[in-house]
Amino acid sequence: MEKKQPITVRVNQDEPRKVQNVSQADTDELKYPLVVEVPEHPKDLDSSKNNLSKKQLPPVFKVFLFAGAPALVIGILFGFIMLHLFSGIETDPPNNQHAPVAGGQSFESSLDKTSGNGKQNKGEVGKFMLPGISAFVLQSGIFSEKTNAEQAKNELKSSGFPALVSEKDGQYFLLAGIAASDKEAKKIAGQMKKSKLDVYAKEWPIAEKEIHMEKKEYEWIVGIQKKLQSTLTSMSENGNINSSVWEGTDEKQPANSNKLKGIRADVSAMAKLGTEATEENKQQLLLQIFQDYESISGD
Repeated sequence: MEKKQPITVRVNQDEPRKVQNVSQADTDELKYPLVVEVPEHPKDLDSSKNNLSKKQLPPVFKVFLFAGAPALVIGILFGFIMLHLFSGIETDPPNNQHAPVAGGQSFESSLDKTSGNGKQNKGEVGKFMLPGISAFVLQSGIFSEKTNAEQAKNELKSSGFPALVSEKDGQYFLLAGIAASDKEAKKIAGQMKKSKLDVYAKEWPIAEKEIHMEKKEYEWIVGIQKKLQSTLTSMSENGNINSSVWEGTDEKQPANSNKLKGIRADVSAMAKLGTEATEENKQQLLLQIFQDYESISGD
């Protein structure tokens, strides 16, 4: 009987398994038992490699990826915008600006600011409230052209009456006197009408306003406002202008003040009036001082 030689098969390096026997003749040339190694499911191995190469992220990571990335970009952009907006904001006001304090003046004014040695600085401009004042004027005419108003003023002065042209709201008013009350103004107007001068009383208020000037200028001009009001009141009570209250005023006025140049000249003229001065001259200067006070610039 022919002797058989076993064939052993090893699958994927597992324990060898005997598959079948072959004849001795078929295995004469083999010195050792025949062992065949066969990989198990080679196609499955290839597919597993493909699956590994195509492996994707879990769904939870996809959610964070698609939701987090836009949020991060938006956050960065918002941060740059806020940085740009707030980088230009100043926490303190500029050195040359200060909040106003009680009494109408600012911390920058010479009333409060002092130098390093504790003495008050001079020549520093402050913010103040210039008091208002009201009076009744005697209006002789109103013109749209200044040249016509000036011509009428010269004619009025040549007749011995006070005369002044005041511009307001684009019109030119010819004024011929001033009084503290409507009653007093009408009394003066009646006297002028006897001289065939057509005038009528009109209230002329000067409102309170904010101005910028030195402390010494402000103190002086407030004193002038008080004297102006006092003179008008005394005129109503006594029927004439008491120019003596203006004496010495020119000596106290601030020197080299361009802002108060016009009113300084008229105040000096009023202070130098003697007892011989006529009521018309006093009326003229009082009217000019009143207009000068209105013309003080707030800048």
